[in-house]
Amino acid sequence: MENSLAAFEEEAERNLVTMCQEKKQLLKKAHELKRKLLLCQKKRELVDVLNPQIEMLSPYAAVSESFKEQYKALAKALDTTRHELPVRSVHLDGGAQKFLGRTGICWARNGKNYQRVWHFLCAGTFIPSWHPHKPHVR
Repeated sequence: MENSLAAFEEEAERNLVTMCQEKKQLLKKAHELKRKLLLCQKKRELVDVLNPQIEMLSPYAAVSESFKEQYKALAKALDTTRHELPVRSVHLDGGAQKFLGRTGICWARNGKNYQRVWHFLCAGTFIPSWHPHKPHVR
């Protein structure tokens, strides 16, 4: 009687372990299927949004191709003739003096920054704050 009860308990434990493993696999499969379902729903939503846009923009595809070709021709023409363009044709908002003043300020600011970086790099003391070997000062 005791032997049959022990054998029954061992078989029940094996069945329980098997069922737990099957449950784990089924949960994993259910999670994967749910993820695929959500992905399909997102794709369907994107298609629903993009189809009207594609229908609306499709007539402009041929126009855009001709525009690209014309733009390339214009860019090539400008590139070959840019040395011949008169300076007076260039529009500077606020005038040339204002533009040159702003340009000088930017050059001065960038020059100072470049000097700082160059100094740190040449001195060998530049260690970025994110660097893992930067010593902690207390």
